[in-house]
Amino acid sequence: MTAIAYRDLADIAEDVRLAVEATGVFRHTSWLACDNHRQLAEYIRTVPSSPAAVVCIGSGDWSDAALKRAFTVAVVVFAPFFSSRQSKSESVWTLAEAAAAPFLPDVAPGVAPEFPAIQGVQYELRGWRPLSTDEKAASFVLEIRATEVAHYTTTAQE
Repeated sequence: MTAIAYRDLADIAEDVRLAVEATGVFRHTSWLACDNHRQLAEYIRTVPSSPAAVVCIGSGDWSDAALKRAFTVAVVVFAPFFSSRQSKSESVWTLAEAAAAPFLPDVAPGVAPEFPAIQGVQYELRGWRPLSTDEKAASFVLEIRATEVAHYTTTAQE
């Protein structure tokens, strides 16, 4: 019997985490399966070092008779809050831009931009916004739209 399947969301979160970690600017990277802001804020308080980035996966939908799915990947970057007069190399804005870099499109003259894909999942940057966590940390959320086409699997019939 042939069925459609998708990659495990934890594996996708790990792919994104590895891409962010490869930027070399974060002391800690991880992914978190959470479903609300309170869980995320609590997790951020427990992270041993910063600057740090945490990958979360949010809402999604299926299309084309469930042969394609799209969902939101959030990359939350955070660092200790400090005055703008201090080093900009560790500002939350600089960290957000570094975390976004692996997901920027490839651009060539005369060719439409192409967003990157990792393991068959295509990533498109959608936006960013500040995140209120606590007064000791500055946080930003990158919103990335991930799109994956189903693959086929064969299972033994009973």
